[in-house]
Amino acid sequence: MFKRLVRLGTFGSITSNGNFQANIPLQGAVTNLMLVTLTGAGVPVAIGSSIDSISLRAGDAGELVKPMSPADLVSDALYQFASRGYSAITGVTPIYCAPPNPNAAERLAYMIGTADLSSLVVEIDTGTLGTVAQVEVWGERLTGADFDIMGLGRHVRLSKETISTTGTGEKSFDNFPYIGNKGVRLLYITAKNAAGTGVISKAKVEVNDMPEVLAHVASHQFVQRMAGRTPQSNQYSVDFALENNGMAGLSLQGVSRLNFTANWSVDPAAAHDVLIKTLHGVNESVGV
Repeated sequence: MFKRLVRLGTFGSITSNGNFQANIPLQGAVTNLMLVTLTGAGVPVAIGSSIDSISLRAGDAGELVKPMSPADLVSDALYQFASRGYSAITGVTPIYCAPPNPNAAERLAYMIGTADLSSLVVEIDTGTLGTVAQVEVWGERLTGADFDIMGLGRHVRLSKETISTTGTGEKSFDNFPYIGNKGVRLLYITAKNAAGTGVISKAKVEVNDMPEVLAHVASHQFVQRMAGRTPQSNQYSVDFALENNGMAGLSLQGVSRLNFTANWSVDPAAAHDVLIKTLHGVNESVGV
């Protein structure tokens, strides 16, 4: 195995309020993709309001990361990896990050094998660029006999849906992607209020209308911290893969209805988002 950190793509001449794409070369497997924002002199600079959304698309397989704000991607990485060394770095926005631990099976699920892809594209929508003059995509590329023939296979996807209702009390969400799909497992669900004005006191998940206990957020956060997660102040997660093993996630095969309910004790006062992380390409018949 040969792994190195390389620049995988650039966005050319970018302007404010535009849409731009960077094509990632189809060679070996890539992981730990990141967006790097730079000044005209090539110095990393805070992303600020220069980028409104970032997405990652893998040919006919579709979007691995649906359009997300940079803040979404940073808070998602902090939740998963802060206890294992990750912290926010000026000028760097994580896109598709492998866990920093020696669990080979988990790391493989966060690698993108390119052998069977027609394209791998990072897309951005810019806002007001300010001091940002250049945007690059960097990542770790793995090459060698095993990785040069590696297809997409088992992989992780991150989706986002928006709930527009405001006010206190219970707000339910059931528009989940991939419901009933074979070979897909739900890793975790996160309610995220970007403005930070709302407070969730309880959260629950119901599967095929089976009643579940409405658990206090504090209870969820306790077990998450015990498993090495770092709950963020503006997001509230229900996590099905605390063992750091995607196979422990909730299988969506045979699920006809999935409902996530958050009880807001303080009004979010604006639309809030639900982030959904899923594991794909699972061979349910043999459990791998």
